[in-house]
Amino acid sequence: AMAGYAEFEESEADVAQARTYKLMAISKPLAAEIEAFKARRTQVICRHRYGRAVQSTTVDSDIGVLLRVLGWMKTHRDRRDDHGDPPPLTMKGVIGSADFARYVEEYVEWLQAREVKFSSIANYTNSLVSLLTYVMSSDEKYEVTGESGFTIYEQLCNIRRQAHSAAQQDRMYRRRDPNWIDWPRCQEIRMDAIDKYEKAKGAPVKRMKKLRDVVLLCSLTCLPPDRVGVVRLLRFGHTLRWIADDEEDPDGPGAYFIDLTARTSRHKTSRFYG
Repeated sequence: AMAGYAEFEESEADVAQARTYKLMAISKPLAAEIEAFKARRTQVICRHRYGRAVQSTTVDSDIGVLLRVLGWMKTHRDRRDDHGDPPPLTMKGVIGSADFARYVEEYVEWLQAREVKFSSIANYTNSLVSLLTYVMSSDEKYEVTGESGFTIYEQLCNIRRQAHSAAQQDRMYRRRDPNWIDWPRCQEIRMDAIDKYEKAKGAPVKRMKKLRDVVLLCSLTCLPPDRVGVVRLLRFGHTLRWIADDEEDPDGPGAYFIDLTARTSRHKTSRFYG
C-alpha cells in the first residue's frame, strides 16, 4: 500500500503547529496500543506483518500523527452533526471506527483551513494508512465497512492519493532555490569551463585547478549518474577505466568508461547498468 508514496519534506511552520494540538494525556489503553504497534512494526521477524520491519523513526512519525489526530478529535473537531457519543480516544476507537475515513477528510479540511501545506498532509495520510492497516490486521473484531462503493481502507487510500497529487503540484510551483540552475545551463557552464581551461596560460597550478573544474563538471553533467554510489565508488584505473577501441591495440585510441562490474566494488545497480 505504501509503494510509490515517498515522504515529503515538512515545513518548520507545520511541525510547530502540530505541537499545539496533539494529544498530551495518553490513557493506559492507548499506551498499550502504541507499544503493540511499535513491536509489530519494528520486530525483524513477525508473522502478522506482510512487509519488512521499519525503522523506529518511521514508527515514531506514525505515532506522532496518531496523537495529532486524537488531539484534533478531542479539542477541535466539530461534532454538531454527530449522532451518539464520540469514540474513545484510542486506536481501536478512532482508527477502527466505521467513520474513520470521514474523520480523516474532516481533519484534512481543518488542516487546509490552517494553511498547512499539502506536503505535510500527504505525509500524515501515509501514516494514517499504516495505522489503519495495523488496526485491520490486529483487531479480530474489526468489520470491513464501506460507503458509495468504497471500503474505509479504499476511501483513505483515495484521500492519500489526492493529497500526494496536490503536494506534487504545489512542489512544481514553489519558489526555487536562488542557486538552482536548469540542465541546459549546466551544459553551458561545462563548456565554458572547458574553454577557459584550453585558453589558460601561466603557472601549472592554475591550469590544474581549471582542469579539476572541468573533470568535476564533466562527471556531473555529461551523463547524470544513476545513483550517488556511482561517483562515490569512482576510482581511476579501477571503476574509471581506459578502454581502447581495438582490443588488439591497447595503446591505441579509446575512451574512459565507468565500470562497476568488479566484485571488489560491486554496486547494487551494476547487474542492470554494468
